[in-house]
Amino acid sequence: MNDFVRHDLSAARVLLIEDDEILAAMVQEVLEGRGLTVTVASHPEVGLALHAVHRADLILLDRMFPGADGLDTLRHLRDKGDAVPIILLTSRGELGDKLEGLGEGADDYMGKPFSVDELEARIRALLRRARPSPALPPDTSVHGPFTIDWAAMRVEREGQVLDLTPQEFRVLSHLIRTPDRPVPRAELLEKAWPPDGRPASPRTVDVYVTRLRSKLGRESDHPWILTLDGEGYSWNG
Repeated sequence: MNDFVRHDLSAARVLLIEDDEILAAMVQEVLEGRGLTVTVASHPEVGLALHAVHRADLILLDRMFPGADGLDTLRHLRDKGDAVPIILLTSRGELGDKLEGLGEGADDYMGKPFSVDELEARIRALLRRARPSPALPPDTSVHGPFTIDWAAMRVEREGQVLDLTPQEFRVLSHLIRTPDRPVPRAELLEKAWPPDGRPASPRTVDVYVTRLRSKLGRESDHPWILTLDGEGYSWNG
């Protein structure tokens, strides 16, 4: 699970507005253990005051408080033109409540109880979208959380270089560059291996795909390489 600790979160400030002290303490402890700076406010008015003094990069906002509705806080921020990413946290899981929150300007919505791993994945996704992307050097492209330097055969996941062998890189490269269809094992053997080093068995491809999956990691339940029965593999970026 510590695979979630990434460079793009290391300086991010999260404001958690939540009146459940036990839940707030648990979320704060887990997220701070993974590189985030988390400030907790037990009431929307306190949260707004903290945000005004030390602007948060993202707000986790409970929906219901004694005598207050988190949607009022959401509306207040959006009416002021504040585009800070906001994830609503609530035990109200009805579709109408979710649509209402999203319609008022929330960026995401999580019903309680929730997985902190999934919460962090959503935080990370929102932070990536909210932060401007730096200019990429030549021969470099971004695919999901991965930055690929094609000339150097180097893959980074949010600032951390993955330890890929040249052959693993060639397999990954062909999958990414063939995004619109399944890639059969025989094609990977032909296109991703040099002629003088091509293995005899197509099942060797399975071994390399397994290694790649392990090194690429997962984001929540999102595998980066899909297995398509009877057809081969496909990039899921």
